[in-house]
Amino acid sequence: MADVSVRFQVAGDAEIVLNLATPQAVRLVEAIMRKVAEAMGAPERPAVGAMWPDVPSAQASFAPDRR
Repeated sequence: MADVSVRFQVAGDAEIVLNLATPQAVRLVEAIMRKVAEAMGAPERPAVGAMWPDVPSAQASFAPDRR
């Protein structure tokens, strides 16, 4: 049985929903944080592919604090 549901907005109305046990959700968040830290510390390079559209904050389940 899943303890945590994680939703990722993919494109338009499409989304990916992961139903995870708490330890799996914690590992997922840690892995995402590690990749973000690596990307933020890496030298800038040109973006590849199209940017993902911004999700209106009213639709985002776990919208990050944008400043």
